[in-house]
Amino acid sequence: MRLINFVFLFLIPLLLLGCSIEPPVKTLNHKNQLDVIRYVDTLTPWVVKKDSKLTFDAFINELADTPAVFVGEQHDRYDNHLIQFKILKALHQRNPNIAIGLEWFQQPYQWVLNRYLNGTLSEKQLLEKSEYYKRWQYRYAMLRPIMLYAKQQHIPIIALNAPVEVTRKVGKSGLGSLTPKERRQLPKTIHPASKTYRKRLEAIFKEHSKDKKMLENFITVQRIWDETMAMNAHSFLASHPSHQIIVFAGNGHISDHVGIPADLKRYSPIQTATISSGTQKSQSKMGLVDYFVITQPVSLPKVGRLGVILKSKNKHVVISLVSKDSAAEKAGLQKGDQFQAINGIPIHKMIDFKQLLESKKPNDRISLKVLRKTDKLQTLSIPLVLQ
Repeated sequence: MRLINFVFLFLIPLLLLGCSIEPPVKTLNHKNQLDVIRYVDTLTPWVVKKDSKLTFDAFINELADTPAVFVGEQHDRYDNHLIQFKILKALHQRNPNIAIGLEWFQQPYQWVLNRYLNGTLSEKQLLEKSEYYKRWQYRYAMLRPIMLYAKQQHIPIIALNAPVEVTRKVGKSGLGSLTPKERRQLPKTIHPASKTYRKRLEAIFKEHSKDKKMLENFITVQRIWDETMAMNAHSFLASHPSHQIIVFAGNGHISDHVGIPADLKRYSPIQTATISSGTQKSQSKMGLVDYFVITQPVSLPKVGRLGVILKSKNKHVVISLVSKDSAAEKAGLQKGDQFQAINGIPIHKMIDFKQLLESKKPNDRISLKVLRKTDKLQTLSIPLVLQ
């Protein structure tokens, strides 16, 4: 049971083509937003539409009057996010009435996004108050160019996703386990997956389990994500009929004529376009979309890693798992250790830990101060070489 719960909490987005299938081959060391914009502006990718190729400009011209544009991603692929950024910039230049819908943030935290966009909250406060590293966890530096551009250009951002507390509960015990308050956070109807969609999800699930009850919960969680994101996108468009919305979400949510685009059309017969990107070799693995943007894999510089899974507990950052042969294991860190400081800088929240580690590289040496509960409390200073 614990294994299946782990699949629901961490692996579903990866299994649904939210994570990379081929390693990046080029590292981009962008120092600031201007560096990113200069790089993105130099990209001239070809776009595949059925059996023909379009220039990027011709592709954007075809999208210009489409009310809802869906650009898929593999969540940990920087090149995917750079293509999303390039498409956003190009569409925004043609139509300033554009909004961005994001899978990365959950709907109850819309107020946090609003306050970030109007300058009331800093980036650190955005990540802290939206509980980003608890609820999404992917490296924020990949998403920063899009977020900064939206802020600078006064583009609305809509938090599309369902609360993780709800999907986690459904993943474990089914839709019927939700309280009335929890159920009200979701669309009134969660439609079953189509035959082709269900077949795809069953194939994914059966690689990891044969538990039929958990299979149904697995499929229901996927449909909750799809339907909730469609509902929130529709709510924005209904109140902003002159706007175009560009949605950034995992490829599994937007491909094969199912998922968010199909669910959005339940509300109104709206015109949509679906897009994914990657190498020409990977195109067949991305699912059926209207357009495929051909790119080369790139990445940000690697950051140093401890090799631990963390959780927030009683306003502290605590180790819940130490990976085998990791830097943490080699240094003697243990499950239950509570971080006090890194290089003398106090660690009070997950955001403190993440931002400090973001500035470190593999093979950097750091000094950790941790609190360990054995027979008595111990405060330990541990030197460590990051991997």
